[in-house]
Amino acid sequence: AKIDAYMQQGGTVLFDTRDQDAAAISFDNSSTPANARLRDILSGMNIPALEPVPNDHVLTKAFYILQDFPGRFRGSQLWV
Repeated sequence: AKIDAYMQQGGTVLFDTRDQDAAAISFDNSSTPANARLRDILSGMNIPALEPVPNDHVLTKAFYILQDFPGRFRGSQLWV
């Protein structure tokens, strides 16, 4: 309930399912076990559908001006 309230107030939570190498992250019909578990955890929350980060998203301007989102899998699609 607290996470849902936080999200409704514009909060952001980052989830790393650590399965990028197992399958491309896709929130349509394909799924990995970690992706399915994340869906299950979030099923009771009112969260809008995930979408790829657009070029003008606030994340591209936070702390540093980012051209991409380096991390575990450089060049992978980031979803918000």
